[in-house]
Amino acid sequence: MGIPYLWRVNNSYPDKLIGEYDYNGPDYLLLRQAKVLGPEFGIPEVRVEGRLEELGKVDNLYNNTGFPLVNDRLRTFLTERVPEDLQFLPTRVLAADGETVAFMLLNALHFVQAIDHDNTVFEFMTDGKTPLGFKKLTHLPDRMGDRGLAREAEYKGHLLVADWLAEELMAHKFTGFALKRATDMDW
Repeated sequence: MGIPYLWRVNNSYPDKLIGEYDYNGPDYLLLRQAKVLGPEFGIPEVRVEGRLEELGKVDNLYNNTGFPLVNDRLRTFLTERVPEDLQFLPTRVLAADGETVAFMLLNALHFVQAIDHDNTVFEFMTDGKTPLGFKKLTHLPDRMGDRGLAREAEYKGHLLVADWLAEELMAHKFTGFALKRATDMDW
């Protein structure tokens, strides 16, 4: 077990395929709770400027919530490897030329504490306690335990991917996201 990766948007992701979440729908912030969400969550809608054919070329549809929207190929891959770590929520994607339900929101069901406080430089909210961001972020090794995917307990917007799962994802050449170590990013 090593240092986890962060699930991020890749730099070459096309702007017209960045989804816009309908904030009048289900509260996407519930995904930060790392717990199973029932049918009462509802079915969110995400709009993209691109066409359905273009959506078929990405495995992860990036959107303004930062929560992954994955297609069936990526969903199957993850379910086969880490079924206890995630839940998939139906989502309607409205493209320029139609709609699809081929993408589902990925809901990570666990938290891990992986931030290395000795080597991380935080930016805090005005309360001086709540992390707003980072000037430098470092993760500790061996914090994922038996988890393949988990939310960072102290910075819930971060989806962490265990090194072994990240290596498999990269080997399968999934598209629409990047896996990066925090130390490899400019904060």
